[in-house]
Amino acid sequence: MDETRILLMMGRSMFEQVFPEDVLEKIASLGKLVIKEKANELTEEELKELVKDVDAIVTSWGAPPITPAVIDNAPKLRFIGHAAGSIKHIVPEEAISKGIVVTNAARVMGLGVGEMNLTYMLAALRSLVQFQENKKVHKWVKNYPIRGLFYQTVGVVGLGNTAKEMLKLLKPFECNVLAYDPFLSDEVVQSLGATKVSLDEVMSRSTIICMHAPILPETRNMIGAEELALIQDGAIFINTARGWLIDHDALVEEAKKGRFQICLDVTVPEPLPSDHPLWDMPNVMITPHIAGPTPDRRRDMGMDIAEKLEAFLKGEQLKDIIDLRRYQTMA
Repeated sequence: MDETRILLMMGRSMFEQVFPEDVLEKIASLGKLVIKEKANELTEEELKELVKDVDAIVTSWGAPPITPAVIDNAPKLRFIGHAAGSIKHIVPEEAISKGIVVTNAARVMGLGVGEMNLTYMLAALRSLVQFQENKKVHKWVKNYPIRGLFYQTVGVVGLGNTAKEMLKLLKPFECNVLAYDPFLSDEVVQSLGATKVSLDEVMSRSTIICMHAPILPETRNMIGAEELALIQDGAIFINTARGWLIDHDALVEEAKKGRFQICLDVTVPEPLPSDHPLWDMPNVMITPHIAGPTPDRRRDMGMDIAEKLEAFLKGEQLKDIIDLRRYQTMA
């Protein structure tokens, strides 16, 4: 293990949160560690020089793309672990094709995103944002509708890692879960505690709808005017995935009707322009892309990859290896 050379790359922002001292010590115990905190400033040629004798690469936010040319210049490279979620902007498909083990901290990311979805659900059901209007007049002058989360019908669009973690958090509430995911069989969806249905059924039958679809050519603007029109009056529509899953012009038009509540952690563009109509709509909550691990839990992403690297070096079977099929359907 001592001869293993490990390259750790990340942008300077949030480095100490993802790789605090205990995580760095863990990785350093596995071999010779080289750290590049300002990795986003590396050129492809500099990166090609860095990886010549590297056995493993650990990355996170702000890491430069590991291009096919870089992969070709790393004959010893056997492992790439991304201490974050989406890897497509970091790791090329060629790495997987060449037999390099590729993994990420999707489970940890999923926990944070799932927690944010749960927060949105509870806040919207209890009208917590609307009730803050009473603070302006120091009186209980407005009564907004409140509901509980127990036994609600929750629709999930995309049943990847983040949705799976969210479903675990929903279990105590005994919700009826409907899921749309064309990449999964009925049996797999059922094993996750959900019922596989069409996209139209998710939109029309759910009292709460959560977007978790990946960005693929066929999912861009997958929710447009027709789909939004199917949403029940009084429902809650949540997007913590990617803004470009939604036709925002259609969303504005539907939001104007005030039929249902809208919770957006992601938008197009991001952030929205200051004069965008969604800012002022009382039935719309907007947060600044904060779903995912909170600062106090970002070290879990680094530790998750450290533990996976340790298991890999010991020859143990790894969970969450990203194969070509999974790569092609990831965000």
